[in-house]
Amino acid sequence: MDISKFYSYLAAILRSARVRADLTQVEVASRARVTRRYIQSVENGKQETSLSTLFVIAEAMGISPSHLVSELENAIKNDQLPTSAIETLPPQRLGRPYKNRK
Repeated sequence: MDISKFYSYLAAILRSARVRADLTQVEVASRARVTRRYIQSVENGKQETSLSTLFVIAEAMGISPSHLVSELENAIKNDQLPTSAIETLPPQRLGRPYKNRK
């Protein structure tokens, strides 16, 4: 299993669940008793999380941890995010445009 793909799928699924629950990162962080920066890092795929913390985050968003793990398992098996996660992804960043050189 490609661990970077694992964390990118987890990040997208968590973000999607939070958006569907109509919660901000601050609200989830407060309910899960972690920092907003931690939630942000997990949602960006830059932070590893323990299973116990993942369960607390899922419960803070009002979803069952088993549903979250099931979505992640299916994404890894199919090598594709669920449609619900794809729909809530932010638009691709195109980067900074080149400056006109004279």
